[in-house]
Amino acid sequence: QVRNYVKDYITVIKRELMDTDELSELSRKIYNNHKGLFDFVYDHKPDLVDNLRYILEQEIKNRGWIIGSRAKNYLRFTTPKISELTYTNKSPNGWVKRESFLFEFVLYPDRDSMSRKTVISPSDSDYNTSRLSEIFSEIDGSKTPSGKKWLCHFVKNEKFPFSRTDEMTDEEIAKSFNKVLDSFSPLIQKFEDKYVEHELELQEMKLNASA
Repeated sequence: QVRNYVKDYITVIKRELMDTDELSELSRKIYNNHKGLFDFVYDHKPDLVDNLRYILEQEIKNRGWIIGSRAKNYLRFTTPKISELTYTNKSPNGWVKRESFLFEFVLYPDRDSMSRKTVISPSDSDYNTSRLSEIFSEIDGSKTPSGKKWLCHFVKNEKFPFSRTDEMTDEEIAKSFNKVLDSFSPLIQKFEDKYVEHELELQEMKLNASA
C-alpha cells in the first residue's frame, strides 16, 4: 500500500508540477502533430452567447419578426411592416445588412443582463435620419438621443440568467427570454403604428434616397 501510494504521488508530482509524465508527453506529441487543427478549434470554440443565439433568435422569429444584422453579443430585428419602410444604405454603416433602423438587444453575460434599444444607424447623407428621429420623438416616453451617429430613443436594461443557462433546458431559456420580449412588445407595436401613420412620407424618404 505504501509503495502504491508513493508511486501515485510521484505520478501526480510529474503531471502537476514537472509536466513530464507519459500522459503529458503523449498530449504534447498529439498537439505538435495536429497543431493547426487544435488551434483552429480553440480559436473558434463556441461561447455562451453562441450557444444561446439560436434559441433567442428562434423566439424572435416565432413572433413573426425578422432577424436583422448579426454581431457578437448583439441581437437585432425588425417587423415585416417596418422592414418594408426601412431604408437600406448604399454605403457601409456598421451593420452587415446596412439597415437604417432596427430593434436591438445588447447581451451582457457577465452581468446577467441585456439592454434593449431602438436604434437609428448612421445613414447615407441623402436619407433624412433627422426626420426619422423627429417621428420617433412623437412616441410617448421617447428620450432625446445622447449620441450623434447612433440615435437611441428608448433604452432599458433587463435581467437575464446567463450564468444559469448551462443548468436550464432550452424551453426554460426560451421562457425567460419571452418575458423580456413580452415587456418589449408594446413599444415595438408603437413603433410599427408610427411607421404606418407616416407610411407615405417614409416611403417617399426611402425612394428618394434609393434613387
